[in-house]
Amino acid sequence: MANDLKTGVCFASAGSGYDDLTSSISGVISMNGEPGATLRLSPSRMIYRPGVRAVKAANNVYIRELYELGCRGIIASGLPPIGCLPIQMTAKSPLHRICLEKENSDSQIYNQKLQKLLPNLQAQHPGSKILYADIYTPISDLINNPHEYGFEEIKKGCCGTGLLEAGPLCTTKSPMCTDTSQYIFFDSIHPTESTYYHITEYLVKELLPKFSTVDSF
Repeated sequence: MANDLKTGVCFASAGSGYDDLTSSISGVISMNGEPGATLRLSPSRMIYRPGVRAVKAANNVYIRELYELGCRGIIASGLPPIGCLPIQMTAKSPLHRICLEKENSDSQIYNQKLQKLLPNLQAQHPGSKILYADIYTPISDLINNPHEYGFEEIKKGCCGTGLLEAGPLCTTKSPMCTDTSQYIFFDSIHPTESTYYHITEYLVKELLPKFSTVDSF
């Protein structure tokens, strides 16, 4: 999510992002192809892993370009507990269907390095406020304490079998659960609306007060 003086931008199109390479791989609308979009961002040609250099390289490029385009309030999101995605359980723990420690550890390592990087990036861009969005914590809380939030199913998605289906495999002809609000995941990768609601509540509480110090706001 990126803000300039007048408007906010939150771009998401079927797994796309502001990197045109992502869009070309997914076959979806790119930032440059979005109607009315004025951002022009360079595609990356590297596949990043949770190393310090990779985290720094990726975020240096994108935040610098957003800043040059006029953005002053920027939120950089961390990774969720990837090892708890139903598709990961299906692939690597099909019998026990438990969260995978290695994948979750990779997410945490990346998030820790991103958090340490952002204050330095903010210092390099005068007048900016660059905040870290922790989505790992609220999603983990829902998964570890589902009944406290009204959830019943945490190991599979609402669509189809809930074990493999994602995106285009979930259509109007796919079997669906009767109550999505009881599911943390809609398909084997994406959270349900109810899950996003709880994440949003958490982020609004954690992040909005911190933007009050940005002069342009």
